[in-house]
Amino acid sequence: MLSFAASRWEKDSTHLSAGKQGKILQKFIENNPYDLYVRDMLAGYYLRAGDTAAAKEEIAKTLQLNLSNAPQKEGEYFHTKSSDRILSSLMLERGRLHVAQGRFDEALADFSFVILLKDDNEGAAFFERAKVWQRLERYRRAEGSFVKALKAGYAHAEPALRGIYLLNHGKEGYDEYLTEKLKPSEDEELRMTKDFGFKDLDGNPGRFFDYRGKIVVVNYWGLGCGPCKREIPWLNELVEAYKGTGGQFLAFSLDNAEAQKAYFDDHPFEYTNLIPDGPGIFQSIGLGSSPLPWHAVVDPEGRVRFTRIGGREDNSDMKLIIDQLLREQE
Repeated sequence: MLSFAASRWEKDSTHLSAGKQGKILQKFIENNPYDLYVRDMLAGYYLRAGDTAAAKEEIAKTLQLNLSNAPQKEGEYFHTKSSDRILSSLMLERGRLHVAQGRFDEALADFSFVILLKDDNEGAAFFERAKVWQRLERYRRAEGSFVKALKAGYAHAEPALRGIYLLNHGKEGYDEYLTEKLKPSEDEELRMTKDFGFKDLDGNPGRFFDYRGKIVVVNYWGLGCGPCKREIPWLNELVEAYKGTGGQFLAFSLDNAEAQKAYFDDHPFEYTNLIPDGPGIFQSIGLGSSPLPWHAVVDPEGRVRFTRIGGREDNSDMKLIIDQLLREQE
């Protein structure tokens, strides 16, 4: 409930004053000082309020708790993936604070740490690192980091990369340049998917490798997951946007077929809905039992080109990767 409320606060979509929001978060922390989620929210509150000193202090406290693996409650520990996501989010924000203070070496170290974690903040960390390199007039490094941000699905990096190209080469040839830059390099490590079995909602069997040779967009979700269900209309828009391109949109859930069909009667889901046979999907994509929902984009050769944990309205990150794969097929 608090997580949902905090997402509205970030969008300024609430009747509560900023002061009341802060008091609510502080009260939660008084009751449970080890709750990393709420401490992360409080750091975000301080950042929105412009209190950088308090934000930095709260980030430091939360980082210390996270790295010490302190329990949320007696005998209860964070799921490793959840803990890593909070850690990367905090390091990203601390890096931005260091940039604002002109402490560029410390900022670069924070961004590099986030990149090493290889989670959803990777693209943003590459982007922030690129901006630091620009300020330090290391333009070749800046260009390389903008490219890596785009490869990680961070669409906000594209205007910056376009600007660099225009300055160096003019208007002609940008699309070809972008396509070439976003292709995997020879030394780039990409996860190769493995085959696994599934059944559709009518019980018909299939294999993941039946889709080799096509762009495959994967969603893993569940009926008990609120964010999963909330994002379905936005995922339907994604399917509509790529109709006729040959891209395949597959949604996997462990919920039984009848329960899914009953839900879809009132909430249509335009992905092809499938039930995996066992844990093969986790071994194939590599996201394991990460918090739901999660997404992946797999290229025609079976390489994972993008992953994301969490649902959102803005799917520009997936669109960026799908568009790149379509250009590579031209």
